[in-house]
Amino acid sequence: MFGQKKRQVIVRVQAQVPWRAHRDPETEHWVGVCDALSITASGETWDDLWEGAADAIQLLLKDLFEDGELRSFLQEAGWHLQDPLPQPTSVTPRFDVPFTLNPTESVEELLAV
Repeated sequence: MFGQKKRQVIVRVQAQVPWRAHRDPETEHWVGVCDALSITASGETWDDLWEGAADAIQLLLKDLFEDGELRSFLQEAGWHLQDPLPQPTSVTPRFDVPFTLNPTESVEELLAV
C-alpha cells in the first residue's frame, strides 16, 4: 500500500500516571517530572506543560509499541490495556493514558524520588 497513510486508533491504558510540577520563580517556566515513566516535560505555561507531558507519554509509548516492548512495560508497571493492541504495520496508535500534574512547593520537592 505504497503512499497510503496508516490509520490511527485509540488504545486506552488503565493506569494513573502522576507527575510532579514546579514553576521556576526566575524564569516562570514550568517543569514536570514523571518518575513512573522516567520522563520530563516543560512549558512556558501550565497548559504548555500539560501538553508537553501528554506528548512525552505518547512518544514513549509509541516507541515501546514500535519496538514490541509495550506489553511487557505495561505489565511491569501494573497497568493494563483496555483495548487490544493493533498490528504495528496497520495503524499508528494514539494512547489514552490518564495522568495528573501535581504542583510542588519547591524544586527540591520536584526532584525528590
